[in-house]
Amino acid sequence: MDNTIANKNMNKFHGKFHETGGRIKKAFVRILDRRDYEDISVTSLCKEAQINRSTFYLHYSNIEEIAREIEDELNECKFEADDQYLAKLLRADPNERRVREDEMINNFLNSIREHQDAFYAAAKNPKLFGQEKRLKEEQDLIYQNFCHVFGRADRTIALAASYTCAGIHDVLYSWILGGCIESNDVIRDVFHICFNLKTYAVVNEKSAKLI
Repeated sequence: MDNTIANKNMNKFHGKFHETGGRIKKAFVRILDRRDYEDISVTSLCKEAQINRSTFYLHYSNIEEIAREIEDELNECKFEADDQYLAKLLRADPNERRVREDEMINNFLNSIREHQDAFYAAAKNPKLFGQEKRLKEEQDLIYQNFCHVFGRADRTIALAASYTCAGIHDVLYSWILGGCIESNDVIRDVFHICFNLKTYAVVNEKSAKLI
């Protein structure tokens, strides 16, 4: 067999291998929607994915490995922003800032679309996939953002960050569980509404007032 034919066969094998792995993961998400994680067996998953056990074990050692893979996918999909990025963003011209914010949000929403099954599973089972830790990390990011905006760090700012983070997560979860039907532009505009009402508010030492 010449190299060209061998390469084509190898590519076909890898393509089919990844396709089957994706099918197993989708089946896992579907069955997780109907029963508790602890009740999922390799047998029930193989039946859902319409594969035999030997095919399953070509891809995964056990059910836990699928869950870990989904958690890894979720951990890879984060807002790419640190303290320096936020500080630079907030010093930018308002029009430039909006463009940068849109780009950051759009990249994140595209990551969700690319890993939609993983995010759906996490939205349905937040504890299973370590979403509490993820939520805390995102709340910390928003808190840092607010501190830069208001030039201070206190309990009021921390509570505002907590409230905003919970609201954004509720929007995202509703979007994900609904099949990500709305366009990125729609969700991005909702984010801007949330942040414009809170982040760009006038805050004094004793209270927070919207303008």
